[in-house]
Amino acid sequence: MRAFIIPVFILVLILIPEVVFALPIITLEMSTQNYSIGQTVVVRGFVNLSSNDPQGLPVSIELYDPNRSVIDAQTISLTNNQFTYTIPTGYGSNITGNGKFTVIAYYGNPNPMLLNKTQSSRVSFVITGASSNQGGLDHTNQTSINGNAIVPEFGPAVGVVTTLSIMGMLIIYKRRRLNV
Repeated sequence: MRAFIIPVFILVLILIPEVVFALPIITLEMSTQNYSIGQTVVVRGFVNLSSNDPQGLPVSIELYDPNRSVIDAQTISLTNNQFTYTIPTGYGSNITGNGKFTVIAYYGNPNPMLLNKTQSSRVSFVITGASSNQGGLDHTNQTSINGNAIVPEFGPAVGVVTTLSIMGMLIIYKRRRLNV
C-alpha cells in the first residue's frame, strides 16, 4: 500500500506549483502631494524588470477623482523603464475642484484584480484652492513594492488538500476491503 501512496504523493508535489512569482513592480513618486488648482501635477514612474519578466509592455494609468470615478485613462510607453504622467488642473482640465485624487499605474493592461499587488502601484494627491467637491478617497500612498515578493496561490493548497483526502479515502477503502 505504501508503495502506491508515496509515488502518488511525490507526483502531486511535482505537478502542483507551490508559489507564483510576482510580476514586475512599479514605483510612483511625486515631488509633493499638495497642489493648488491651476498647478500641474507630475507623477514619475519606474518599472523594475528582471530578465524573466515580459518586456516591452506599456504602463496603463488611471486617474480617479474624489468620488472614485475614472476621469482619465492613458497608456504610456516606457523609456529606459521609466515614464512620466502629467496632470493639468484648473479650467479646461479633468480636475477643476478640490479633493483627493488617486493615480493608479499598472504594468501592462489595467486590471482592478491586481490592485495592491506587485503589478500595480498608486499615489494620491490633494487639490485645494477651488470651491467645489471636498470629497476624498481613503487610500494610503503606496510608493514602492518589493520586487522579489512571492504571491501565494490558493489553488496549490486546495490541490494538496484534495490529494491528501483522496489518499485517505484510498487507505480506508483498502483497509475495509481487506477486513471484509
